[in-house]
Amino acid sequence: MDEAAFLKQLAEILQVSGETITADRVLTESEWDSVAVMSTIALIDEYTGRTVSGSALARCGTVREILTVAISG
Repeated sequence: MDEAAFLKQLAEILQVSGETITADRVLTESEWDSVAVMSTIALIDEYTGRTVSGSALARCGTVREILTVAISG
């Protein structure tokens, strides 16, 4: 998975600047809503071919946790 490209698209989903998206970024409630979770499921599928559950992603509190779910499925 091209992590830089993934993060760029994740920034678009979260509606934040690409410069502010790092693995250590803490997700806020306003960024990490149900629409963002569903869009991230599609993004993970696009990059990895894996399907992840919405509940697994919804529990993520940081970008690093999203990356971990994306990689491990």
